[in-house]
Amino acid sequence: MGLVKKIAHYLIYTLNIIAVIGLLFAYLASYVSPKTTVIFAYFGLAYPIFLMANIAFAIYWGINKKKKAFLSLFVIILGWNQFFQFFQFPFRGQERSERSIKVMSYNVRLFDLYDWTKEKDIKKKIIDLVNAQSPDVVCFQEYYMKGNGKNLAQSLNLPYMKQYFTSKTVKQGKKTGIGTAIFSQYPILNQGAILFEGESANHSTFIDILKEEDTIRIYNAHLGSIRFDYDDYTFIAGEQQEGIEEDIAPLKKVVSRLEKGFQKRVDQVAKLKEHVITSPYPTIVATDMNDTPISYTYKQFSQGLEDSFNENGSWVGSTYIGSIPFLRIDYLWHNKAFENTSFTTINKRLSDHKPIVGTYSLTR
Repeated sequence: MGLVKKIAHYLIYTLNIIAVIGLLFAYLASYVSPKTTVIFAYFGLAYPIFLMANIAFAIYWGINKKKKAFLSLFVIILGWNQFFQFFQFPFRGQERSERSIKVMSYNVRLFDLYDWTKEKDIKKKIIDLVNAQSPDVVCFQEYYMKGNGKNLAQSLNLPYMKQYFTSKTVKQGKKTGIGTAIFSQYPILNQGAILFEGESANHSTFIDILKEEDTIRIYNAHLGSIRFDYDDYTFIAGEQQEGIEEDIAPLKKVVSRLEKGFQKRVDQVAKLKEHVITSPYPTIVATDMNDTPISYTYKQFSQGLEDSFNENGSWVGSTYIGSIPFLRIDYLWHNKAFENTSFTTINKRLSDHKPIVGTYSLTR
């Protein structure tokens, strides 16, 4: 082997070691609270990148018939369960039964209030998408209302609703609000809100609905927003200004916002889960969690609840549409009173999130 080739192999192996350490640190994100140390949470966020890097290194060494391939293979196998929280082989769901309920969750980004998409009639397109799915219940996060919401309920063919607003204004004599909403085909017997200390924008609501003789509880939660602004997204996309000094300030800002988001979601998830596990009814939880499956908050929330993507998802389950690839941050959960019979991530770009839909049958 020539000197140049030896140096190249040495550099590649060094990068391989870095990728291995990065993947191991990503695994630890599920077990170490960001309130203890936030470092592992950043690695968990980058899990898909470290995973793909290790796959590439394993293939490279394998082609070159080097035993070094086993290093990355071992680390990948070590976190095999984590892999299947991002990727599932296609599974054909079961048929809906008479006791089944179809639930949709969608962060609609204020129905494109500020024209982020540069497309016309986004709200109408979202309504058409929901109607094409015909859910029994739809949960909206980052919901924007102008008026009282009754016209939207009529357009969705879902007459019963629960709206909760974190901000309200009056424009041109009409009330407007931003928050969350649940629209239901079935009557609402009871409803409530779960508020998080020191956080006005994020919260959870729930409704108890009557489906024939069954009372079912549906939660709609929007947790720990990072609140990136336009400059933050520009920096993440690599469109920052030239020069090291110009890059340091926006980098610090992005890191600071991520850290605050990781930490506040720990307490928010704990409070939400405490409420969910005491539910006396069959329960489904729609969440924009703003955390990936390789995170401490996901691990805590998943204990005692089932993630519908893990049961019936297909291929890569990413739900966030943005500069960071493969992020699955939107979930439909259920307790043991339900069996998930189908789950779909809808690949539509009408928001910065993809809608998700699950069908559930009562097991008792």
